[in-house]
Amino acid sequence: MPNITETSEKTLRVIVFTLGDYYFSLPINAILQVTETPSEMTQHFEGLGLVMLENKSIMLLNLHPKLAYQSQPSQKGEFLILTQTRQGDLCGIPVDSLPNMMELSADFIQPLPKAYRQTNLYDVAPFVTFVQFEGKEEKEAIYLLDVDAAVNFLS
Repeated sequence: MPNITETSEKTLRVIVFTLGDYYFSLPINAILQVTETPSEMTQHFEGLGLVMLENKSIMLLNLHPKLAYQSQPSQKGEFLILTQTRQGDLCGIPVDSLPNMMELSADFIQPLPKAYRQTNLYDVAPFVTFVQFEGKEEKEAIYLLDVDAAVNFLS
């Protein structure tokens, strides 16, 4: 993941996806593939899981049960966002809908405030930015997911 505290680049190209009531993002260059969830994947796993995809074992990062929600999220995960840790371990993040590509202004990406450091959000996404989505009156928070932190959090 690029160092997002530096603003030498004006924008960061990411994919944005929802997990429950939250928007998360990953840098586009960290994405290996977005695919339909394999049918042999267990649908009621918690935390870390495992699935075979194209003869490779993929660690599943199911953040649904670990985050607090106002609404009950589906745990089905129609799609998998395939990425990897800094050590090269393959990871799949189950999401219910296809992610969208966006460019985020690097100038507006900020660390989460200290008050959030005791929350599960900080454990998986220490940075945030706010974006005005089309058709919405208020800006929405987009949390920048740290895959390695998510693996440690779920372990």
